[in-house]
Amino acid sequence: MSTIKTRRQFASDNNSGICPEALEAIHRFNVGHVVGYGSDVMTGRAEQLFREIFETDCATYFVFNGTAANSLAIGSFCSSHHSVLCHRFSHVESDECNAPGFLNQGLRIVPVDGANGRIDLPNLREVLRGGRQIHASQPRVLSLTNATELGTLYRPEAVAELAEMAKQSRMAVHMDGARFANAVATTGWACTTAATFRLNL
Repeated sequence: MSTIKTRRQFASDNNSGICPEALEAIHRFNVGHVVGYGSDVMTGRAEQLFREIFETDCATYFVFNGTAANSLAIGSFCSSHHSVLCHRFSHVESDECNAPGFLNQGLRIVPVDGANGRIDLPNLREVLRGGRQIHASQPRVLSLTNATELGTLYRPEAVAELAEMAKQSRMAVHMDGARFANAVATTGWACTTAATFRLNL
């Protein structure tokens, strides 16, 4: 048997074919004519499902890939003098060719250390404590990658602690969705993917 047929590549979910259930659904709905660009009934139904999941009257924006989703989500909180704090091995820092900074001109990415690809509370506290109020980019978003680039996981309580510190520093929290379904399945916690928590400032 050919090794090409048996080899599996786990670097990205883009490296595998579409799951049969999703492909079947596409075939099922691929009939007739509808108005494009988000004005169709199916898009409206999908948007309503997100409102039910998040239990709020939220807006949903469908984009073509994860890099676009991350850049737009992060950029929605930031001005050109802001920065994003993330682990130095995070998806945003190591795998997106500086797309957040390119698409949001002036935005700076500030790496934060932590064991096994996870930001830990003391290191985040140290970075926030060392920031200057003038002549420096201002931290505005904390971005977490779960599962991490090193295959480790943030437990829900660790995310809650980091999010609380971010909130105290008037920052938004962005959860990268690159492998989030894997993290949810592994931890057994029911969560939403690529979630962004907006603060009332």
